[in-house]
Amino acid sequence: MNDIVDRITSLVARYFRSQYNTGLKPEEIQLQYTRKEFKGDLTLVIFPLAKYVKKSPEDTARELGVFLKNELDAVDDFNIIKGFLNLRISYTYWLNLWGASAGNQAMASGS
Repeated sequence: MNDIVDRITSLVARYFRSQYNTGLKPEEIQLQYTRKEFKGDLTLVIFPLAKYVKKSPEDTARELGVFLKNELDAVDDFNIIKGFLNLRISYTYWLNLWGASAGNQAMASGS
């Protein structure tokens, strides 16, 4: 799971640097599990990021959602709830992750 979190945070930081010439660092990006009452797997907290671009949180979230969906095959879809960008991670990503995990466990146990 850390792999996708790291990929998303570094892409968001890169996007802000290239599009808005900001000094945003990956550690400033807040990514958390999506609350169960909302659709998605990971939620990007947009409020602190919107100040860098001087746009509304919803516009910032939409812009980032489109960018992430285009840049990462692992991001299947997204939705926006106020200042939160909820990302749905693709089934293919999860299957590959679980397959790799099972393979690593089998190798570790000598099977």
